[in-house]
Amino acid sequence: MLSLVPLPPLHGTENRIFNVRDYGAVGDGKTLDTKALQAAIDAAPNDGERSAVRVPPGTYLTGTLFLKSHLVLQIEPGATILGTKDLTQYTNRLREEGPVERAAGYRLALFFGKSIEDVEICGGGTINGNTVFNPRGENERRGPQTFFIDRSHKISVRDILIKDASNYAMCLINTNDIYVRNVVIEGGWDGIHMRGNTNVVIRNCEFYTGDDCIAGEHWKDVVISGCILNSQHNGVRVIGPVEQVIISDCLIYGPPKFGIADLSTGYIRQSMLAGICIQPGAWVRGRGKVEDVLLSNLTMRRVGTPFHIIMNSGYHGNNLTIENVSASATHSVAASIETWGDASFDNIRLRNVSMDFIGGYQEDPQSLKVETPPVDIRTLPTWGLYLRDLKNIQIENVRLNVSNADARPAFIAENVNELVTDGFSYPPNDNR
Repeated sequence: MLSLVPLPPLHGTENRIFNVRDYGAVGDGKTLDTKALQAAIDAAPNDGERSAVRVPPGTYLTGTLFLKSHLVLQIEPGATILGTKDLTQYTNRLREEGPVERAAGYRLALFFGKSIEDVEICGGGTINGNTVFNPRGENERRGPQTFFIDRSHKISVRDILIKDASNYAMCLINTNDIYVRNVVIEGGWDGIHMRGNTNVVIRNCEFYTGDDCIAGEHWKDVVISGCILNSQHNGVRVIGPVEQVIISDCLIYGPPKFGIADLSTGYIRQSMLAGICIQPGAWVRGRGKVEDVLLSNLTMRRVGTPFHIIMNSGYHGNNLTIENVSASATHSVAASIETWGDASFDNIRLRNVSMDFIGGYQEDPQSLKVETPPVDIRTLPTWGLYLRDLKNIQIENVRLNVSNADARPAFIAENVNELVTDGFSYPPNDNR
């Protein structure tokens, strides 16, 4: 696994530092500063050497800003980049958009970059997406992404606050060598969404999001460590193939600090869904593998379920290790590892795992038929751990507990070819 390091500090003279105030930026939160901010970015020479755009204290109202290579965007403490509510101020420079993407405004963003490299966003300041409403966007409400980076290389985001993203805080497509450190994401929808990414480190970040904290597919060599994940949906959601992924030393908990109300009912979910959801093929059917995934040293509380891990038809899972995990006050759904259709799942290890469930289900568990899973968690005929159609699994020092009497058994294994246990404990069920 490649361990990235932060991009090197800027070396050079004052003629490579561009203050947005020198290009007419007002920073009063009312004047539209898009042209001035973009002029400062454009003034940085694109000669292969790094230049810095300095954003001093103030509130800079803006539409889309286009990033360029070899750029350090330094948003200083006390400085806020504020997205305008005027949707017409957001654009992109793409011609290959399909009709669906145009309709949803998927590639509209506050910061847009395509085919750029060696870019760093840092400085201790704030980027405020301002919850821009788009009736033609996703969910008939989502506005521009805060960052949309496409087909790029060597991107670093660190030491900033991103709040109230109108859609994803960061949408990173086919982009490699990504380093995200000491970033706080508050409110908005998804935190970081990645598709087609290699060599990614997300470290010591805090996510308080309305939708998934971190999500995506087609990852390779990804490390997520030392993070706080708080969401109305999932801590981490995998929707397609991934390889060589480590998620470690994270706190994952609900209820959400920044829930999003349903447009029709006003309802806000009061707990997370899954701490970790790995479900390739749940959204769009395909083929691929989930291989060499380590989930380690995780603490969870008040999640819908700790793990929702499912191989849908067309996918193969191999080498999944879940170790040193503590989950408490789990709300509603057993942890599950399942395969469906022509999928298969080999070499699974659960080691030093403790999961405490609230329980309390009193209806006849025979009525709970296990069907092809939807895109989110669902009630299962067990309160603790459900295993389905697995080739081999090792369970070592795993403890299940339930707070309230539950009519369901603690554990169900269906069509598991090889199950080896050593230190697997759960309480007897008085209602069985």
